[in-house]
This record gives sequence, C-alpha cells and structure tokens, in this order.
Amino acid sequence: MQYVELLDRAECYAFEDEIRGLMEVFGYTAETTKPSGDFGADVVGWHSGKRVVVQCKLYTRGKIGNKIVGELEGTRRYYDATHAVIVTTSSFTKAAREMAGKLGIYLIDREALIQLCRQKGITIPSATWLTPLEDGATSGVWDIAAHKLPHAGEFTIGRAAANDLVIPDARISRHHAIIVRRGLRLTIADRGSGNGTFLNGHRLAEGCVLNYGDRVAIRAGLAVDVSLSARRADTARRPAIFFSAFSAA
Repeated sequence: MQYVELLDRAECYAFEDEIRGLMEVFGYTAETTKPSGDFGADVVGWHSGKRVVVQCKLYTRGKIGNKIVGELEGTRRYYDATHAVIVTTSSFTKAAREMAGKLGIYLIDREALIQLCRQKGITIPSATWLTPLEDGATSGVWDIAAHKLPHAGEFTIGRAAANDLVIPDARISRHHAIIVRRGLRLTIADRGSGNGTFLNGHRLAEGCVLNYGDRVAIRAGLAVDVSLSARRADTARRPAIFFSAFSAA
C-alpha cells in the first residue's frame, strides 16, 4: 500500500504547528523545527526536565509502517530525547505497533488524537470537517458536500447565498448559525433563528464549544457531525445531508 500525505505542504506545516499547540495545552514547552535539516523531528517539547521529539503525519489514506517508526528512534538519539512520539490523522500497521512497543516509542493515531482533543475541548484546524449525517431520517435530502472548517475566523450557516454553508430551505433562517475558530477552539452559536440550532439534540441558548463527535442540527433541515479527517477539499466526496429526525422538536 502506498502512503500518501496531503499534497499541500502548507497544510502539513500548519498541522505541525497545531500539534505544538496541543502539547502546550497539556503543559509542555514546545517549538516546531525548521522545514529542512530537522533530522526527522517536526516538534520538540520539554516537560519536567525531559525532552520529547514528535513526528507529525497528516495522511489522507494508508497506514504508517515500521520504517517510519525505526527512523524516529534515530531521531530520538540525535536529539538526546527521553521520549519519541508519532502523531497521525491515520493509523499504524501491526508491525509498526510491535516495533514501537519494543523501542518505547509512543504512537498517537486518529482515535487517540480525537480523545486528547476531547479532553481539553480543542480541535485540529488542518483536519476538522463538518461531515453529513448518513444515518438520519430520509424525509428530505440536500446534495451538499462535506465542509472543512477554517483555520481561523468564522463559518456561517443559513439560507442566504453569502453563507459558507447554504441550505436552500424556507425553514432555515437567512443567517441561522455561526461557527467561530480561535486557535484550537471551535464554538457554535445560533444567530437568532426562528427554528433554532441544536447541539447533540439540545437547542442552543448560548454559544457552546464544538468537539469531535458532536452533532449539529438545524431543525429538520441539517444534521452534520464534527469529524477529524485529512483529505483534500477538491477530492472530498459529496454525500447527502439527511434531515435529522431528533431535532424536529
């Protein structure tokens, strides 16, 4: 199997900086390395007198094999680091996990990364999407693509054409809801809509933090999940967004 990273290197560099930010949230002092001549380390961190080297893999598909794990052991020795970590939006092969276990290298795959983010109420901008709900009621369907949420600023939802996510339904207000990104934190708020905005089945009365696995619904007009996924926006599949039965109250 061929392992493919995102073609946009800027996204990969941004992902490295986001992992640096994640480490700082967990109490580390951390910095990204220069793009070349880093000897395999993307982020270097310090905590309680110990040094950790981190390699970041923003993968669109495929698994990380033992070759990369073995190379990181050399990186750890070069930096005289106590710990070495690989963080990815994908997963690891069985061989990679076995080698990491023997070398004492920590592996953080997509699911583990999601759990770390949920602990601190943060998300990774380079890999955070609104993905259509595929198991909802089929009382109506819009052919709307998955949407990548921005690295910074606002993402608006509503009926008006100026919104980032346009839902052409009379039951949706022109300017219905807004998602705001500030650093690693995402929040969502209703914009005074008539039918309301729902988060995990509860109607929003004020702004709330968004995290992976959260479900956003706009009455019987929209249901999407917040997900962590590395993919190119121009190749994202276009599944339908189903009307959400639970949010019709």
